[in-house]
Amino acid sequence: MGVASLGLVLGLKRWLPAVPGSLVTVLLGIAAVHVFDLAAHGVKIVGPIQSGLPAFGLPNVAAHSYLDLAPAAIGVMLVGFAEALGAGKTCGQGALRDRSQSGTDRATPPGSAGSTA
Repeated sequence: MGVASLGLVLGLKRWLPAVPGSLVTVLLGIAAVHVFDLAAHGVKIVGPIQSGLPAFGLPNVAAHSYLDLAPAAIGVMLVGFAEALGAGKTCGQGALRDRSQSGTDRATPPGSAGSTA
């Protein structure tokens, strides 16, 4: 199932790049699980997923385990921070444009507060 899914994603990316390969693969996988009853044939499926947000609180671990978890937690935090910076940089490009490039100066009447004339 995994090899077929990977092949489908890569094949769609190569031959039909306009088609969202990951989405098509997920939908076909869900359909295959239901149509062929794959859970009854030994294929492990995720099963139901709880909706909503998890409860806020500290994890249920012993106090001495926090030091063992710290490096992984810092790594996850740094990855999240890097992703947020990348998204901000990508979305921020073009947001601060020169008014002369955006065409807004032409729509402002002469003598008004935003006029460049």
